[in-house]
Amino acid sequence: MDELEFMKNNKVNVINARRFSKIGVDKAVDEVVSHMKKFKYVYISLDIDCLDPGFAGGTGTLQFGGLNPREVLEFLRGIFELPVIGFDVVEVAPSLDPSLASSYAARKIILESWGHHLRKQNRL
Repeated sequence: MDELEFMKNNKVNVINARRFSKIGVDKAVDEVVSHMKKFKYVYISLDIDCLDPGFAGGTGTLQFGGLNPREVLEFLRGIFELPVIGFDVVEVAPSLDPSLASSYAARKIILESWGHHLRKQNRL
């Protein structure tokens, strides 16, 4: 099933990159936390193509007009206030990115996420 069709036929909350840019990181965090705080556990899966290809070109589905790295990192900082039990970064394809910027971005996202998780548990 096509993603757009799925979203039309099911109750799915979406903040696309254009809207994210318009409302800003803090409002996007507030919206996600508001929707997700009812859950006992939250798993975060971040697709590297949420970043603009200028920051992460090593993915199979480049999304021009995506987020910048600072937006992603600040967004993660905010949503890690939820009861996050795990996270991943997907669709990183180093062979498609001679600069390896996508790999570096994924590594930074993972390290920051671990930091937020440990900070929340008062381990940092």
